[in-house]
Amino acid sequence: MGIIVYLLNVSKLKEASSEDELFKDVRGLLDAERLEKFDRMRAKGVKAHSGGAGLLIQWFVNKLKQDYNFTRNLEADSGKDFEITELELDEIIGFLKICGAPAECEYVYSPEGKPKLKNIKYEFNLSHSGDYVALAVGKNAVGIDIQELERRFDVNIAEKFFHPCERGITEKRDFYRLWTRKEAYAKLKGESLTAYLDKDMTDKGIEAIKDVIFGEVEMTDDYICTFCYAL
Repeated sequence: MGIIVYLLNVSKLKEASSEDELFKDVRGLLDAERLEKFDRMRAKGVKAHSGGAGLLIQWFVNKLKQDYNFTRNLEADSGKDFEITELELDEIIGFLKICGAPAECEYVYSPEGKPKLKNIKYEFNLSHSGDYVALAVGKNAVGIDIQELERRFDVNIAEKFFHPCERGITEKRDFYRLWTRKEAYAKLKGESLTAYLDKDMTDKGIEAIKDVIFGEVEMTDDYICTFCYAL
């Protein structure tokens, strides 16, 4: 299987105070580095994203340890297959408590700042927006980007920076589809988004990228999520 994608809705964590059991549960399930980041955040939305990302990493690490089918699916050489799962906070917290989380995690970073888990051969990538945090896991390089569709978008960005065949966009969803493709691809490559703003990411454009597969998560009209993985 090329990639496994998880979506976690963190809206309840946004609303939780530091005295709530949910907040305490999340704090107690994060590895040391993610806990330090979580405690450092002040804005509720950013804190919820940080906590959700930490939970998803723990889910990933503990799934590797506890679930043979998870590893088997990652290793399966089945071409263009992928799996998408939406998780609830209660579900992930319950699973991690049973597993005795938090598992120790040691991160290493590329020169561009892309994280990888030391001593784990699988790749992962995170993204967050609005009420969601997304995690992509794969045997090879992966990238993912999720965006909440804002009420307004700046068409001038496309006109100034996008590939010539992408200009003239009038629909918000079309703009964010291209944007998330560029972002996910840049993250797969471990490079800055600016290096790919002018890359053709239309349907025809991504078909021409022979060593990478793109996919889109079906979500509500308020979000768009694109992932990609190297073959």
